[in-house]
Formats: sequence, C-alpha cells, structure tokens
Amino acid sequence: MISTKTQQVVFLDRDGILVDVVFDGGRLVTCRNIKEVSILNGVKEALVGFKKAGYILLVVTNQPNIARGEMTKDDTEKIHNHLKYNLGLPIDNFYYCPHDDGEAECDCKKPKLGMATRLAKEDFPDINFSKSYMIGDRSGDMEFGRQLGCSTILISTAATTWGGAVKPQADYEVSNLSEALSIILNRLNI
Repeated sequence: MISTKTQQVVFLDRDGILVDVVFDGGRLVTCRNIKEVSILNGVKEALVGFKKAGYILLVVTNQPNIARGEMTKDDTEKIHNHLKYNLGLPIDNFYYCPHDDGEAECDCKKPKLGMATRLAKEDFPDINFSKSYMIGDRSGDMEFGRQLGCSTILISTAATTWGGAVKPQADYEVSNLSEALSIILNRLNI
C-alpha cells in the first residue's frame, strides 16, 4: 500500500546544530538561558533553504537541565522564542524532553519516540517519515531518526564524541547545517 502521508520534515536537534554547545566547568550542558545562546554561522540561511524546498522544520531536543533544576520550562520557552525571533521564524515548532537520564516515566527523551508520537498525533499527522530527515550531533539523534524511518545526517561537533562516546552511524556526515542542506537539495535534484 502506498502512503498518502505527504508532509516532509527536517527534524533538528537544537544544541550543536542551531546553537553552539555550552561547556560549564568542563561539563557539556544545553543552553540554560538566552545569554548562553550563540546561533551558529549559516543556520538562518540553511533553514530558509529547507523551507524553500518545502520542508516543515521541527526542533526535537533533550533538555535534562530542567530535571536537574538548572533551568525551568519557562527558561526553555524563552530560549525557543529567542531563536524564533532571531532566525526570522523559519522553524515550525519546538518539542523538548524535560527529563534526565533514567527517569522511568519518561517516554520522550531521544532516542525514545514520545516526542515524535505526540507531534505526529497532535500537530503534524501527515508526516511521511521515509521522506524526512533527522539532523543531529549525538547517537540519540541518529537512533531517533532511524527508528522513525528518516534519513539521518550527523553534524560532527564537540558533543559527538564527548565523554568517550563512539561516533554514531548516520546516512550522511557533514560539518554544518549548510552542508546538510546541500545533501538534501542534491537528493531532490534541486
């Protein structure tokens, strides 16, 4: 049976993909406030390119600092609103997991699929995952994309192999979001 789902999505991790990674006392953390947000070069132009190619742009991000008490959900919303404003609103929506590792009730921390299940059910029911992409810098991002049936694009950052992590397998590996856009446009023959 041929799928009638037509929406194509670029799923984007936030930290390391849209904004620079943050180190605090030798510890890798997500941005906890607007002062720590540094939008990476070329991000806005790449996002505009994805939109021109017809993609829905959804940020899916783990934010364990909420559970750790280092920031609040309101802080996260402020960061996302800041990004929407400074990127000219090309992002269609932000989804985040507020849980830390090992929280039994959590079904949303990537690579778990709770964020995708909810967004597909509530906001974007016509996503064609096989024609969509997951762009991230960590193994959880790549596994999340694979489980959804998306093509995966790894952007190698300081976080990719942080703490001795093994570089994850991905369909494509690039250095930045502009290179990811080039791969997708080439696949579309644009």
